[in-house]
Amino acid sequence: REINLVNDGKKHLIVNTNIPKAFAPGNVSRMKKSVEFAKTIARRTPDEGIVAMLRGMMERPDRSRMFFKPDIPTLWILGEKDRYIPYSKMLGNIPEKTPLEVRVLPLSGHMGFMEEPDLAAHYIRDFMENVLIPGSNSL
Repeated sequence: REINLVNDGKKHLIVNTNIPKAFAPGNVSRMKKSVEFAKTIARRTPDEGIVAMLRGMMERPDRSRMFFKPDIPTLWILGEKDRYIPYSKMLGNIPEKTPLEVRVLPLSGHMGFMEEPDLAAHYIRDFMENVLIPGSNSL
């Protein structure tokens, strides 16, 4: 459906709907400049690039198993208010006994790196210092 909209010259409909939906409902008005910045990037993205990205998402094989390999430490940072990938659904998909670290951004949607950048950076630093490079506080 979205590919057809782009091909019909209606990319603006996708931009105006999908970009705000990527933010937690309470952040859309509070973060108006960030929402507009993301919309500007989307508007400037060539139609061919958007269509290729959408096709790629449709056609890609499921590689989710790679997240659950016992020898690969993995960090998931989930937005509690994500309207694209509900974090409760993600939590329900985690097999027991995996090295998966899960951190939740309580005020974020899908754009947690913009909505709660300090907390997201803290989670990444903590993971790197304590899981990837245990005992290293030099990062």
